[in-house]
Amino acid sequence: MAVPTIVGREGAGRRLELPLTLDERDRLTASAERLREVARGLGY
Repeated sequence: MAVPTIVGREGAGRRLELPLTLDERDRLTASAERLREVARGLGY
C-alpha cells in the first residue's frame, strides 16, 4: 500500500509512516484487499 509522501520540486521525498497499532494495520490491509477484489470484479 502507498503511504503519504512529501513531494517537492525534485520529486518524491520523505515517506510519512503512520503510527498504527497491529490491529489497525491488519484491518487496513484487509480493507485494501477487499477494495482490490471489488475493483477486479469491475474489470480494473
